[in-house]
Amino acid sequence: MLYPEVRTLYKYYPPKENRIETILKGNLYFSDPRKFNDPFDSKLKIVENSNPLYYMKIFIEENEIDIGKNTVEDVMKMMSDGKGELKKSILEKYRRTVKFFSKLMDKYGVVSFTTDPANTLMWAHYTVNYTGFCVGYKRDGILSSDAFCFPVAYSRYYPSIQLYDFLQNRNIMNYRFGTKNLEWAYENEWRLVGQRTGIESGYSMEISEIIFGLNTRSEIIERLKKIRNSEMNIIFRKIVQSKSEYKFDLKKVE
Repeated sequence: MLYPEVRTLYKYYPPKENRIETILKGNLYFSDPRKFNDPFDSKLKIVENSNPLYYMKIFIEENEIDIGKNTVEDVMKMMSDGKGELKKSILEKYRRTVKFFSKLMDKYGVVSFTTDPANTLMWAHYTVNYTGFCVGYKRDGILSSDAFCFPVAYSRYYPSIQLYDFLQNRNIMNYRFGTKNLEWAYENEWRLVGQRTGIESGYSMEISEIIFGLNTRSEIIERLKKIRNSEMNIIFRKIVQSKSEYKFDLKKVE
């Protein structure tokens, strides 16, 4: 597991009934990133190579063609009609493949987490005037899978991937869903990617702590405290304003 020092991932929640029920039932909601409030989310630039030998190499490897002692250049000459039609047909085939997989990934869903449970901006943006809460999930099970759960990289530019790497399925999800505009870096986001959107169960997510906001209603606090049982050692805390800095401190509550 990469980043073993990250032991807990946090998720901010508004005080909505459906979100509370999702947590009480141990489910997760995978959102469609195309509907996020960032129009650049999940943009991916696929780089095409202008060298026809590049595509012939892909074609040979994909179809497991034994070319013996011949080079890729030799095969290209033997199969070429001199008009570039071979390159065009192979390239068009791979473009259709890219289009197919891109549409397939459009159906994927994302659960957003963070490593910071006391982020002032995230409390303001995601908890409806601090009436929501933040749940800490132990990083094991699906959250320990480097293929499906990873930290977001922040950049000024779209992530790009070579066509060959795309076709070989090399880190496609990480490239597409794991890069965001640099302006979002304050969120310290991690993402869990699933193959569809909506509510999913069966992930056995272990809650390690729940943090309440400045204005979380008492009835919500009591409902969430019912999650605690003999098998789960959940710590309950709340954010409090620092007495000397523009920040939140975390205070344990019983």
